[in-house]
Amino acid sequence: FNTLQPTIDGAHRELGEIIAAAGHQCNRRIMVGSNHQQRPEKFLLEYNMDALSIRRANSPPSSWPVFSEQYLLRYDDMGIEFSGQYPGGEYWVNPGLVLTHAPTKKLEFAADNIHGHTHRLTTTTWAQHAADGRHNYYQYDCGSLCQLGSTTNKRRLMITKVPSDRARTDWSQGIAVISMIGGKFPKHTVDLIKIDKGFAIYQGQTYDAAS
Repeated sequence: FNTLQPTIDGAHRELGEIIAAAGHQCNRRIMVGSNHQQRPEKFLLEYNMDALSIRRANSPPSSWPVFSEQYLLRYDDMGIEFSGQYPGGEYWVNPGLVLTHAPTKKLEFAADNIHGHTHRLTTTTWAQHAADGRHNYYQYDCGSLCQLGSTTNKRRLMITKVPSDRARTDWSQGIAVISMIGGKFPKHTVDLIKIDKGFAIYQGQTYDAAS
């Protein structure tokens, strides 16, 4: 109750902060669809299906519906491309690296994978053997940027700062940084950067949210 509009405004503000932090050198912004983003659509499907596809007058069919996250958070104004809704949304960084929200099944793609569904920082690997030899594939869970702690307000229905059905979580804060080399056969490497209580280290540089 009384949280939806502050959530929309807050999400738009946080997207703007991420874009500003990336700087002018960031020339593409991709949002991979998640199960969280499906919640408004699921609500409308259950209670008011007619409202699901409502658009402004004389809008083209390709425009975002009014009650979509993409419209409410001004994706087009912020230059954000949407990869497609969960679970099918995916974005190929290069022929050997695909971004998804949930972890892919083993050997679902002949490519490395970065995902964030489990909110942890992990790396797993497996091998596939083919006529041309062995192929190694890596899957990276890039963590989350949500608040991890609990509240002290015992009157709240949820004790965690972000919605959760448990008393405490085992999530991790972090990001993934991709480095690529171009050419006929693009190569890449992925670094998982741990954020601990607002502090991170990357390439010898320290980053502290408190400073």
